[in-house]
Amino acid sequence: MIKSYLYFLIVSVMFLACGEKSEEISTDITQEISVSKQEDVTFNEPEQLVAYVNSSDHGYYKEKEIGEIKFSALLKPIEYIKANEKLKGNTEKSLEEDDLQYFDLRITVKDFSMEFLKYNLYEASDYPKRVAYCSFEMQNDIYLIDGKDTLPCVFYHFERAFDVVPYGHFILAFKPTDKNVIKAKTLVYYDRLFDKGLIKMTFMPNDLIKVPKLINT
Repeated sequence: MIKSYLYFLIVSVMFLACGEKSEEISTDITQEISVSKQEDVTFNEPEQLVAYVNSSDHGYYKEKEIGEIKFSALLKPIEYIKANEKLKGNTEKSLEEDDLQYFDLRITVKDFSMEFLKYNLYEASDYPKRVAYCSFEMQNDIYLIDGKDTLPCVFYHFERAFDVVPYGHFILAFKPTDKNVIKAKTLVYYDRLFDKGLIKMTFMPNDLIKVPKLINT
């Protein structure tokens, strides 16, 4: 009986390991695509472009839930940033593109109506520690795997909203090493706020070759 159980256990582990391996193979994060193969996805209105990028259907938005915490990331093409600025009425030189890759990272506590930093505090002194961490230290726990390159976060901004919204919003930027190819990009964050460990969200080149463009400028 014990031998049969052990055999079943070993076979189950091998099956799960093979399943994980084949899933990794089917998602080729080592793939690189020349920028010459980019395809424009055009929009007449900035609202349409913003909605396209924000949608989970087109590869620019990713999310991961671990227990009561949801981590979400948005890779922001330069045209998306321009469209958002147009919606705010900003059309000046601030819209000029630079050479950085921008992301929004959001940390949400599900079914929690207060400021996310107040969730599950062990003692009152933990709150100012969390504020300080998000304001000054969290940048060191974030990086981007861009193809085979590991990039530090060169721009970091924590938008603190207090009890207005139950999530934390972080603006991030990374400097690319090669603009001639589109690579898989994995945003990595080691969560020290809620001890959820290593959080990874990957954006695939097959999605990123479809570049949103605003034609009614």
